[in-house]
Amino acid sequence: DKRKYLTKNELLELNALCQMLPGPTSTQTITALAFRRGGVNLAYLALLVWVLPACSVMVLFAIFYHTIEKQGTNTNFLRFMPPVAVGFLVSSAIKLIPNVEKVWLNASIVASTLVLVVFFSSPYLYPFIIFFSGLVYYFFGKDDNSFPPTRRKIIIVWRPLIWFASLFFLAAVLSVLTRYKPIVLFENTYRFGSLVFGGGQVLLPMMYEQFVVYQHYLTLQEFLTGYSFSQITPGPVFAFTSYFTGMAMKENGVLGIVLGGLIGMVGIFLPSTLLLLFVYPIWRQVKGLKGIVKALKGINAASVGMVLASAVVLFQSIGLSTTNASIVAGVVLLNLIGMPAILLIVASLLLGIT
Repeated sequence: DKRKYLTKNELLELNALCQMLPGPTSTQTITALAFRRGGVNLAYLALLVWVLPACSVMVLFAIFYHTIEKQGTNTNFLRFMPPVAVGFLVSSAIKLIPNVEKVWLNASIVASTLVLVVFFSSPYLYPFIIFFSGLVYYFFGKDDNSFPPTRRKIIIVWRPLIWFASLFFLAAVLSVLTRYKPIVLFENTYRFGSLVFGGGQVLLPMMYEQFVVYQHYLTLQEFLTGYSFSQITPGPVFAFTSYFTGMAMKENGVLGIVLGGLIGMVGIFLPSTLLLLFVYPIWRQVKGLKGIVKALKGINAASVGMVLASAVVLFQSIGLSTTNASIVAGVVLLNLIGMPAILLIVASLLLGIT
């Protein structure tokens, strides 16, 4: 409206494209707008300006948390943060449900994902769920005839895709061969940034399985407290990755946390940006890829199932006590009726102090 950089319809088209790609939709939309206005260099600059403040805040919180832990400060005042975090997650799942088309196939995908994640929890399970959910809907879902066939010659710039695939492969190989923690963290976050559809709430269960359950880089308390704090941090939700990777490097002190946070920031945002820079010029030529749009409906259903499952798993992890259940229920109710997250966080801290 103010800058006239693009029309309303163009913005909606841009947002729809970014929703079809893995990674953070808001970040990709801003990056795509900058790419449209000024090319690759402006796209990377806009990405940095957009993500750096939130990631910096999350790294500072990781430093603060590690400092009070190291000094032996009583952290009992944070004891109600985990159930608050679970409450936020349950709220997110409830808000996502209306986005799933109400057909039997999507309901089956949501239910199947929920069962698989709860009973066969593994960080390696998520990519297969995402892939097969899209595949199932592609073959068995209802066709969308709103996309006209494309007969024009499509010009493709392969460089961003080559960079994306090369980094994906190289990080995986070096991670296995060296087991060097910074490389492992980059591989983990780069892989997640390449595969996550549906926003930060879907990323959370993957991070939990990888960093808490599988690699034991963080405790459950550290993990959920960081997620709670991210709810009151402005900026992209994916920025909480910088907290997790920073805390994973806490044995190296403040510099280790800063390095870990930087690795998490680059690892989580870079792959989706490279994919965007590859797909966006193609999108402008064809204005829609029918197969991807169709498969995305199944992927979205799987994403909702993942968030629901992570809420169940984390609720079990914090303990099924009456106090925790009451706090979770209260946060869900208050969050759904619109109470700001910061008030819920402050209330949990005051409750912990008393």
